[in-house]
Amino acid sequence: MNIPSVEFLGVVILWPVTVLTNLFLTVQCMFLFQNLYRAEPSAIAQIRISSWARFFVFLGISTLTDAIKYGLHDYPGVLYGSAVLVSSLAGGVATTFAQLATVETFVLRKNTRFFLRLVCYLQLIVFLAIATTIDGYLIVVANTAIGLTPVLFAHIIAWRFAYAGSGWIVSGLSMSVITGLIYGFRLSIGSWFTHVDLSHVAMIISLALISLGVNRNPPTHCFLQCKSCEEKS
Repeated sequence: MNIPSVEFLGVVILWPVTVLTNLFLTVQCMFLFQNLYRAEPSAIAQIRISSWARFFVFLGISTLTDAIKYGLHDYPGVLYGSAVLVSSLAGGVATTFAQLATVETFVLRKNTRFFLRLVCYLQLIVFLAIATTIDGYLIVVANTAIGLTPVLFAHIIAWRFAYAGSGWIVSGLSMSVITGLIYGFRLSIGSWFTHVDLSHVAMIISLALISLGVNRNPPTHCFLQCKSCEEKS
């Protein structure tokens, strides 16, 4: 396969479109983080908002290091190896913060929240232990699927209670499934716009939808109080 490349300041960069789409995702994640960081949520919604903000931060770190991984593929060494590792680990941490944000949004009982947070952290510890010893993209995919599937179902159930924010998040997470299908079936438009680039486009849309949902989520723990805390938007 003829790998597309460009030269910039004497450095040969492979897969330039993939690098650019990763950098676009990084900028998008930082923009979404800044929007949430500047928000002034109520005290009870602060943990949820900060968890989603950290989700975007770590996803941005993952896509930034992905850009290095693809662009400098022909320069194996400390920089390339570090980029591969950081990309995987940051993606796993992002998944954990999405889980924590969901727990904080929909679980009222303190003991239940504590237990679910513990499960989230245990999954993260197991993932980090495996990802630092075994290099494999499938490990990241498996952790993301295991971590985000309950998040998706929680928001589907909440959506049934007319929480508009959860509907947007469901749409965004469903779009990420399309991202996986594009990547899995290697759908592409050619060597300059590969399945990776198409999956990044789907991911851009997915994150935009999720961010809309985060901004419209219930201001408190409404999942167990749907009658007294019904979202009208």
